[in-house]
Amino acid sequence: MDAVNAIMPHLAPTMLIVLRVGGLALFAPLFASSAIPVRIRILLVFAVALAVYPALLGRSPLPEGSVILDPAGLAVAAAGEVLIGAFIGFVGAVPLMAAQAGGHFAGQQMGLGFAQFFDPTIEDDSDVLGQLLYLFTLALFLVLGGHEILLAIVLESFANIPPGSALDGGRLVETACAVLLAAFEIALRVSAPVLAIVLLESVALGFIAKTVPQLNILSLGFPIRIIAGWAILVIGLLVIREVFIDGIDGGLAAIARWAGVPAYTG
Repeated sequence: MDAVNAIMPHLAPTMLIVLRVGGLALFAPLFASSAIPVRIRILLVFAVALAVYPALLGRSPLPEGSVILDPAGLAVAAAGEVLIGAFIGFVGAVPLMAAQAGGHFAGQQMGLGFAQFFDPTIEDDSDVLGQLLYLFTLALFLVLGGHEILLAIVLESFANIPPGSALDGGRLVETACAVLLAAFEIALRVSAPVLAIVLLESVALGFIAKTVPQLNILSLGFPIRIIAGWAILVIGLLVIREVFIDGIDGGLAAIARWAGVPAYTG
């Protein structure tokens, strides 16, 4: 009985920490990957939460055990914790989504839209180029330690956003809009060179078609468009890498500022 009485005050704050870390696993790269079994992800969430709880006791204003006596307040606090973790994970995943969107735009114009397949990681159809750029950005994200930084931001956020505290909806919407705008810029910067070369190729083939009507432009233009598009991507691979790195750094810095974590500035 004494053991139960000693555990009960810690039950509510521990579950709130589990829910915030669990929210991260809804969208965050790697943590939300369907390639990892659900049971493994749940075990990871509980392991991380239980490991950091003793350290957070002395650093964060965790709620008292009396929260258990208020089911309505506990439900609201639980929903807020999931929202915080999910928002941090979503912002971390936005650069990868932007890379995939840019690859999709470019692939459509190159004529690769016909080669679509079901991608289990996003549970939707994807094309070859979009998936390639997504995996390339995911590799950069892991090399930069983005998964570790996201987890650190979640854990450090307890000091500035205590469990059960009210969220500033204005700052949340502002951060989300800024990150989505940056994601659109990333997708445009990746796909713009390919779109430009495809436009020039279409104009050139139009002049050729007027000059040599006997030439089958459709059969000639399709392989030229694919070769030109891949050539531009290969030539600009270093630039694309810098674009993705800037996007990942910017997203992590934005979510760190929102969570009040000054340790990461990009």
